[in-house]
Amino acid sequence: MKFIVIFMLASIFNSFAAGYAQNEKLTVKTRNATLKEVISLIEKQSDYVFFYKNEEVNQSQRFNLDVNEKSVKEILDLMTKNASLSYSISENYIFLNRREAPKKAEELQQPQQQGKTVTGTIIDGNGEPVIGATVVVQGDATKGTVTDIDGNYILTNVPENATLVVSYVGMQTQNIPLSGRSSVNLTLQEDSELLDEVVVVGFGTQRKVNLTGAVASVDTKTLESRPVSSAVQALQGVVPGLNINVSNQGNRLDANPSMNIRGTGNLGTGSSASPLVLIDGVEGSLNNINPQDIASISVLKDAASAAIYGSRAPFGVVLVTTKSGEKGKVTTTYSNNFRWTRPTNIPDMLDSYRFAQYFNVGQANAGRTNPLFPDDIMQNIKDYMDGKITDTAPRNERQGPNAFPFNMRSNDNQNWPRNFIDKTSFAQEHNVGVSGGGDRMRYYVSGAFLTQDGQMNFSEERKNRYNVSGKVTADVTSWLSIDFNSRFIREDITMPSFLKVYGDRFFAETTKLYPMMPLYDNNGHYTRNPKLMQLDYGGRSNSQSNTYFTQGGFTLKPIKGMGIYGQAALRTISDQLGYAINKVYLYDRDNQPVEEA
Repeated sequence: MKFIVIFMLASIFNSFAAGYAQNEKLTVKTRNATLKEVISLIEKQSDYVFFYKNEEVNQSQRFNLDVNEKSVKEILDLMTKNASLSYSISENYIFLNRREAPKKAEELQQPQQQGKTVTGTIIDGNGEPVIGATVVVQGDATKGTVTDIDGNYILTNVPENATLVVSYVGMQTQNIPLSGRSSVNLTLQEDSELLDEVVVVGFGTQRKVNLTGAVASVDTKTLESRPVSSAVQALQGVVPGLNINVSNQGNRLDANPSMNIRGTGNLGTGSSASPLVLIDGVEGSLNNINPQDIASISVLKDAASAAIYGSRAPFGVVLVTTKSGEKGKVTTTYSNNFRWTRPTNIPDMLDSYRFAQYFNVGQANAGRTNPLFPDDIMQNIKDYMDGKITDTAPRNERQGPNAFPFNMRSNDNQNWPRNFIDKTSFAQEHNVGVSGGGDRMRYYVSGAFLTQDGQMNFSEERKNRYNVSGKVTADVTSWLSIDFNSRFIREDITMPSFLKVYGDRFFAETTKLYPMMPLYDNNGHYTRNPKLMQLDYGGRSNSQSNTYFTQGGFTLKPIKGMGIYGQAALRTISDQLGYAINKVYLYDRDNQPVEEA
C-alpha cells in the first residue's frame, strides 16, 4: 500500500519583529549546561528559533555562561568561541553548524590540483553532428557544456580520471571514462526503448518511431507523482504547447481551468478554442475524472487530427486511456493526500490616509478646488488609525434615510482584498483500487473521494466529489475479446447564493471598495457596500452533478495482422441546482433592521 501525505504550509515573516528581536537583551546563566538547555533558555526569552542537524552538531558539549543584558549575537559569539560550532542568523531563525577544523600547515602549502581541458565531437548514427548535446562531468554538474552547431565541445578543468556523461533527447545516455585522454569523440545511438513506446493516436496505437504528427504522451508515473485534485492540473507544465488557463472567478469551487493548444483560437462567437477530450473514446471532461484512474494521456496537437475527428478537432485532441486489469494475483492499492492552500500575491490596498491624500492630489492636479476628502474627514481617518477614536464613521452624520456614512464620509481603515480571500483552506483525497485477473478475464475496480474547502473568509464553501469506476475484459476465444467499462461521478458544491448568482462580478466589485469604507458600523453591524450580509445571511446554493458513463466493445482478430474493433457507449449527465434567496436586513443608526433592496 502506498501512502502519500503532502503538507503544504505557508509562513509569514514579520521584518519588524525580526529587527526588534536582534536588538533584544537577554540574560543567560548556566553551569555545565547542555546545548539543548541553552537553546531552550534563549528561545523562551526571545522570538528566535534554532535549527540544526543532530549528526552535524556535537550535543555532548557543555556550556558555562554568566551573561546579563546581552544581545543574542553576543551570547552566540561566547558559546561558539571555544566550541566546535558556527552559526548564522536569518530573520528570526538561527542555524547551527559544525565548525570545520582548521587546515594543517602542510595542507595549506600543497598547491591545488589543476584539471585538464577535454575536447571532442558528438555525432549521430548517420554521421551528422548532434547540436545541443549535454556533456557534464559525472558527480559535478557545475562542470558541463553543450555541443555547438558542428557538434564540438570544450570542457576545462576536468579531473584526470573523470567520467563524462553525454546525453541528448531521444538518444541513449553514455558514460565515458577519460582514462587520461584529452580528446573524446562519440557517436550517440537512438533510444530504441523510447521510440518503441506505444502512443494512442486516433482510433488505434502507434510506435513513437513511426509518428509523423505532433503528439505528446504522458504516462501513469507522471500523473501519480502529482497529488492534485484535477487531471488538468496534473498536465500543467508536462506537455509542451498545452496551456492551462485558470478562471478569473477568484478560485471558486465551481470554476474549472480550461485548456488550449498553442495559443488562443480565433473562430469568433460561438466557437471554443479548447481541444476535444476523449476518455476511452467517448467525449468527457478532465476536470472530474479521478487522476489515479488514468493509464496514459496522448495530446494530438496539429490539424491532422481533424482528418479523424472532423470539425470538432482543429484545436487538437486529448486522448485519455483509463487503467485496465492485468493478469496475475489480486493487487490492492490505496493512496491519500492532504493539502492546505492559501492565495498568494494578494494585492494590498493603501491605508486610508494615503489613499485619501492621493485622491486629493489628483483633484488638485485636475484643477478642481474642492478636495474629495475634506479636512475634517482626513482628521477623522488619522485619529482612527492612531487609535484616538473607535467609531468607523461620524455619529452626527447620516447616509440615506438613517444610516451611518458608509462611503467617502467614513473613516475606517480596511484592506478589502485580504478581508475576503486571505484564508488557508483544507482539502483531502482518498483513492482505492483493486485489479487482477486470470488467463481469460481481467478486471479493475476503483473508488475515490475528494473534499475541498473554499477560500472565502466570510462564507462557507465546500466541494465533495465521488468517483467509482470498473472495467472488465474477457477473452472469449483466441480471436474474440469483449470488454465492459463503467464510471460514475458525483460532484456536490455548496456556497452562498449571492456568490453563485453574482460571482462573476463580485470579485471585480471588491477591488472598487475604498479602504475607509467600514466593515462594521458604529453599532457593530455589517455595512452595505461589502455585501457581507448577503454572503452570510442571503441564502445557500447547493448544486449536484451526476455523470454516468457505460461502454461496451469487442475486438475481433480474424487473421493475423488484422483487427476489427467495435464500440458502443452511453453518457448521461444530470445536473441539479437549488438555491434560496433570503431577505437581508441592514441596521440604521438607531439599531433598527432595514430590509436591503
